Amino acid sequence: MNTCISLVDAFQILGTLATTAAVLLTLWQSGYNNQKKLKIIIDEMRKSIHSDMVSNRDIINLNVYFCMTNIGRYDISIREIGIKREQLVPANFFHSITNDNLYNFPLNIKVQETIEFQVFWNRDSIGSLKNGDKIIFTDSTNKRYKIRIKQKDIDVI
Repeated sequence: MNTCISLVDAFQILGTLATTAAVLLTLWQSGYNNQKKLKIIIDEMRKSIHSDMVSNRDIINLNVYFCMTNIGRYDISIREIGIKREQLVPANFFHSITNDNLYNFPLNIKVQETIEFQVFWNRDSIGSLKNGDKIIFTDSTNKRYKIRIKQKDIDVI
């Protein structure tokens, strides 16, 4: 019985091991996109009324105050915030409470950073809110982060 391995067999085994290692590395790295995570909390919801001089009527806005923490492994850049209807109804405006320089998209959040901000929607554009409605945050890679509106949030408005 001959147990010697020829040089050709050795290269075939080495090639097989290298290919297996490359496939495993690719599969391991493919999970990195899923390592972007946000913790989003609705701090408060309230409505505000202001007079529109042009249309000579009162405008009702929905103001939502959020606390958002990046708990993932990568920085996140939010490019849109909207309420889910047949189509996404984007926010009219947002303003950071913790950073006065954040008042326009993209909203960049570093790893382990927490920001507090408020978002405004014109009540006419979103209609009435109900339990289970979703507010959706879309990042620069089109990943969507969702938070459901709860009845306790709606009851105060």
